[in-house]
Amino acid sequence: MFGKSEKLRNIIISASDKYVMWNIDLTSAVRDTTLEVAPGCLGIYIVNGGLKSVNTPGRWIVKSKEEEKFGYSLQLIGVNADKTYDIPCGVGGIPFKDFELNCETAVGLNGHLRIRINQPWALYTNLGKTDITVDDIDEYIRSKTCEVMTTRLAEVLQKYDYQTVNTQLSLISTALTKILSEAFSNYGVGVEDFSLKQIFFNEEYKNKRTEYFDNQNRRKEEKLDRREKERAQRAEIDALNSLIGGMPTAPSTEAPAQNANQNAGNAGINQPVQYCPRCGAKLSSQVQFCPGCGKKLS
Repeated sequence: MFGKSEKLRNIIISASDKYVMWNIDLTSAVRDTTLEVAPGCLGIYIVNGGLKSVNTPGRWIVKSKEEEKFGYSLQLIGVNADKTYDIPCGVGGIPFKDFELNCETAVGLNGHLRIRINQPWALYTNLGKTDITVDDIDEYIRSKTCEVMTTRLAEVLQKYDYQTVNTQLSLISTALTKILSEAFSNYGVGVEDFSLKQIFFNEEYKNKRTEYFDNQNRRKEEKLDRREKERAQRAEIDALNSLIGGMPTAPSTEAPAQNANQNAGNAGINQPVQYCPRCGAKLSSQVQFCPGCGKKLS
């Protein structure tokens, strides 16, 4: 499990079930100790606090003559380099803007993150210790995931609305995997995958949406009812007008008398006239003598 130190000059680094990274005691190691690194593991060799080498699977020599002679501070760390770790994670209080309701709320999410230790020296310097258990990695990655999500998740979610956000988990997961990969590269951790399970909204916000859209639907129904009533009223008016238009018109009793008076009044207007050749008086064509001068008219 641990780097196994034999009494003379042989150290073996093999996989550990408990530790992600662990310290290997070099106290009893002699000069030119042989280091054997098993497949799936790495050895980090540190001299006087600085990284000297990252030892991949194979055979190596540590604790050189010079290092022994000058009493250098030596440290060897074993690493489970080929193992992935599934870490459940979640975060809440992420701002979310609802443009339909013109309001802001907070959302949360949960999912699973799969990581691999790809830069053990960076992870060692970030954590500041050597014996790093799976629980340590779990806690550390959860904390860093929360930091990244708090600052970057809001900008991803603004591309989606309430109706579609939980139907596009795959696309959101892909975007978050890229963001986490960029951020975790500084911590010595590679992100294999991030699987988003759910994005959840608080009950107060969901109730507000329900109330808003219930009111919207009620107004639509009321508008449709008004239009239906107006159509029915127009249909009744059209039917009444059609009925009135088809009825026979009663004869007028006043029309003949009015026509007779008009004809009598117009009789003089339309009758031919003549003029007296003696006095020039205007006379009806039917008279035979001029009433003014007595001249006989032909």
